[in-house]
Order: sequence, then structure tokens, then C-alpha cells
Amino acid sequence: MMSGWEPMNFVGNIIVTNADFNGNHMNLNGILLAAKNVSFANGGESNNAFIIAPNGKVSLQGGYKLNGTVVSSEFEMSNGASFTYKKIDTSNFWNSGSSQGDTGTGDLIITSPIIEPN
Repeated sequence: MMSGWEPMNFVGNIIVTNADFNGNHMNLNGILLAAKNVSFANGGESNNAFIIAPNGKVSLQGGYKLNGTVVSSEFEMSNGASFTYKKIDTSNFWNSGSSQGDTGTGDLIITSPIIEPN
């Protein structure tokens, strides 16, 4: 358990199947796949995050800064939060390749901004 208000730095991938995900004070460098809603708040900053919540809402609040890519059915920012699109660099993600020549996630994920008509 963390004490105080220091942000938790997380480098890796997270899969949440049956609950909302709350990343208060969390700096994420990786992929977050969530079946439900995702929220980040309270001044954290993620500089290389790929957030996928196709059936949920992604919410940024309280000065949270997100640089990365978001795929969700809804997106909301409030209270000084910011979002900057960034093409995801998967070379620093855990297990993005192996010494045995396997294809890494960098070869499987292609990100670019998309705007869909209503």
C-alpha cells in the first residue's frame, strides 16, 4: 500500500475485465484494456499510454495529463486535465519483443488519430 500523495509509476500492461479502473496518482507507460469505465485524476501524468475501453467512458480530472492514444465510447476531461495525442511507441513496453525474433507488439499496433462522423 502506498503512503502519502506520491504518484505511482507503472510500466506494463493492464487488463481489467469486470470493474471500473481508477488511476488516481498513477503515471502509466503501457497499454490499459478495460471492459468498463476508466478514470485518471489528481495530478498524475502518463506520457506513453494506450487506453482501450471500447464499451466505457475514459475520464481525466484534477489536472491529470495524458499523452497517448485513447479508444473509448465516451471521453471526458474536467478540472484542468489535458490530453495530447501521441503515436504510441511500444518499444519501451514490457514484452514488446524477444531475443528469439518473435514479432513484438510494435509490429501489431498501428495508431493514428481518427475522427468518426456522428
